[in-house]
Amino acid sequence: MKPDSVENRDASFASEPAKPEQGRKYKLFIAEGYDHPIATMVESVDYELSGIAEADFIVYPILVRNEMDVPGTLAKISRQFSSSGKKVIVFTLSDYARKYPFYSNLILLRHSARADRLASNERVMPYLWECKDEPFVPASAGELPGIGFCGKVSRQRRKLVSAFENSALIKCDFIKRDSFWGGKPHDPGVVSDFWSNMQENPFALAPRGNGNFSMRFYQALSIGRIPVLINTNMALPLSNLIPWKDFIVFEENEKRCVRRLLEIHEGGRVTELQQTCYRIFHEYLSHKVYMGRLLDELSTASVIRKPTTLERLTSWLRL
Repeated sequence: MKPDSVENRDASFASEPAKPEQGRKYKLFIAEGYDHPIATMVESVDYELSGIAEADFIVYPILVRNEMDVPGTLAKISRQFSSSGKKVIVFTLSDYARKYPFYSNLILLRHSARADRLASNERVMPYLWECKDEPFVPASAGELPGIGFCGKVSRQRRKLVSAFENSALIKCDFIKRDSFWGGKPHDPGVVSDFWSNMQENPFALAPRGNGNFSMRFYQALSIGRIPVLINTNMALPLSNLIPWKDFIVFEENEKRCVRRLLEIHEGGRVTELQQTCYRIFHEYLSHKVYMGRLLDELSTASVIRKPTTLERLTSWLRL
């Protein structure tokens, strides 16, 4: 069953997300030994394990990560299942934003990508594994709109941080680190600072990092905070269903980001949009629901087209 468009829903969402609708039961072929990141998604779906011949989709059981030879791994997977006549869903986690070789039997899920260069067999997926699953508690709008940030002010983030710090109309709550997670990604105090900073402010600065995506974008949504980021030719997940710009700050430059945040605050929409962010994440993007949404979309999408001559040439050159 195809999910309803968010555009058709009442904007005054309840503080707790409704349970996703029950869709069709999919037949999936999954090789044994799939790792935990894949398991957290697949196990949330009402599916039936099947042989390859009966399967609606094949799910590749390993998350293809940065440190692996991603192009080489994709070639291997494509060859492995080339005779099956089935589409293989492959999940990747990498900062790489350029094109991968095109394989018509693969459906490639990626985080980092350039929106105008996504191939027809590619989808952008949310970052799912370090987000919260707790009841919604809004942050106060305050007399001045508050925006939080806790992290490294890298080259990609510097101008946006400065734009907000230079505005007398915005309260900036910025904790600046010298390195990723302050060099201590598992330190309880560092982790606590990160989440407390985000929870105490209705807006969360969430610009891209090394890859053309933002982990904190999804972390902010998961607790109902309004992400603020520049559109760096960034693709967002399920954009055919979710009208992203209606409820987040996702603009072309720093000045527009500041202006859009002030418009939300002055329009008295801060709490409403925090609720919307929370509900969108937990109904569409969390590890408990995303796989079902993805399978629904893929089952109703057009057949993946054949690659163009340019795509075939690019694939050949990259092999």
